[in-house]
Amino acid sequence: MLTIWKTVLEIKDEQEIEVPKYTDFLFVLEQYGKLCIWYRCNSNPNMSKEKRTIAIRGTGHPDVPSLATSHYIGSCIMPNGHFVWHVFEILNRNP
Repeated sequence: MLTIWKTVLEIKDEQEIEVPKYTDFLFVLEQYGKLCIWYRCNSNPNMSKEKRTIAIRGTGHPDVPSLATSHYIGSCIMPNGHFVWHVFEILNRNP
């Protein structure tokens, strides 16, 4: 059965998150002052897990991941509009 889940992201250049295999990232949004990512996945507790690499860049920050090596998930304006984060999945890093 497919369900939608959420994970709170750390604000750093890259991080790995563990999600069920075949997870489909849907969007990012601020919730209660935290940057969160929502995804659709199989809710079967026996489903294999995998690590996926998430990159976060602020507006104007250098080294935005390339189109060839990443998938854009979304952008998020944080409270008071002080920061706008752009979130990408880095592709093909895990075998």
